Amino acid sequence: MKVSEHWLKTFINPSLSAAALGEQLTNAGIEVDSLDFDAATQQNIFTLKIPPNRGDCLSIEGIARELSLLNAIPYQATAAPSVEPSHSETFPVRIENPELCPRYMGCVVKNIDNTAQIPDWLKERLASGGIRSLSPVVDILNYVMLELGQPMHAFDLATLESELVARKSVAGERISALGDREIVLDAEALVIADKSKVQALAGIIGGLHSSVTEKTATI
Repeated sequence: MKVSEHWLKTFINPSLSAAALGEQLTNAGIEVDSLDFDAATQQNIFTLKIPPNRGDCLSIEGIARELSLLNAIPYQATAAPSVEPSHSETFPVRIENPELCPRYMGCVVKNIDNTAQIPDWLKERLASGGIRSLSPVVDILNYVMLELGQPMHAFDLATLESELVARKSVAGERISALGDREIVLDAEALVIADKSKVQALAGIIGGLHSSVTEKTATI
């Protein structure tokens, strides 16, 4: 996992050098594999090895929270104000295997302009996390994932049929995934599907059929 020192210090700013911060994290069990200066973004970049039992540290905010404890100083948590809906349209979501997926939520966002210009600061933060800018919708979702550790996915609503179901795959099912990859599934995968096909491997990769494009108006 790549973490920008500059981005991290928007959450917490202990009076320590990047090297000292890296030593703190390593001593706490979050191993710093490398500390490099990125010439493109002009930032120090930590490459961290997050242990399997520390999913709480798979984000910028998670690392800031860890450093807050290590240095006994507060960090600036991300504010998440409520947003009132401007329409009443919904799309049904159902969970078929709650033991594998206890919670799955969605909302309909309309009037998308997926050709809008992405601000440079957002592109730089994505780049610092090893992710290239693709489109407004995808960039925003990737940004939230890096900052908060919450993976999300956008489906082009016009391509979906019936409801979205979180369920186990059926052996032999296929998904045409992003990157033009055809994946044949066994009976052990967790997928997100509508009534016609598998639309995503849950938490891993989306399907090409329902992917967001420049023409997408509703997600």
